[in-house]
Amino acid sequence: MKPCAVTFTDLNGLRQTVELEADTVYEAAVLALQAFRKASFAELPPGLASRFQVVVREPIVTHEVSLLKVREWVERGSTNPAEVIRKQRLREILERSLPKSV
Repeated sequence: MKPCAVTFTDLNGLRQTVELEADTVYEAAVLALQAFRKASFAELPPGLASRFQVVVREPIVTHEVSLLKVREWVERGSTNPAEVIRKQRLREILERSLPKSV
């Protein structure tokens, strides 16, 4: 797992960042969504149109991904057993963390 910082900007223009560890950019986005929802600092939590900036700390690399793309990734099949398990776990977190109307 790699240390990451994941940031999104809420509807008020406030940038919110969480530090976590993840194996993939998509995993970082799902875990960040879960953390943002738990913290509930944003008036309107991130939804599928939200864009997350993921900064991997070692080596420093920045990625940007929408939650829509994250959802598409977790729902895509895989032939790698470890990835199948990871996607199943992340899909469950994503389903619990996204607003119910999405």
